[in-house]
Amino acid sequence: LAPTRRVRTPAALRAVSDDATVLFLHGDGVSKVYGASSPRPNPAHATVASQLARRVGHFDAKVSGTTDAAAGDVVIGLGVTDVSKTKATLARLQPSCFVADDECS
Repeated sequence: LAPTRRVRTPAALRAVSDDATVLFLHGDGVSKVYGASSPRPNPAHATVASQLARRVGHFDAKVSGTTDAAAGDVVIGLGVTDVSKTKATLARLQPSCFVADDECS
């Protein structure tokens, strides 16, 4: 048997009554990664972020997605290149975590 792994859950997601918002923070460019097998390859990061924000709630009814940088318990960066703007957004929101994709710089 494989050893049991303990997963640390962010405080924003721990409480039973808490809902969580995932902010898909996107850059202005086009993606070379997402949509590679799509009939429309190289979509704009904004398009990818919008699609993911719509779908994230299908995994858990307590989770919602947004591309509006006004809220976010968890922030996922997609092709973000403006470091100072991103740092300011993270400082203001104070999310439990920030995950950046390979296209962020």
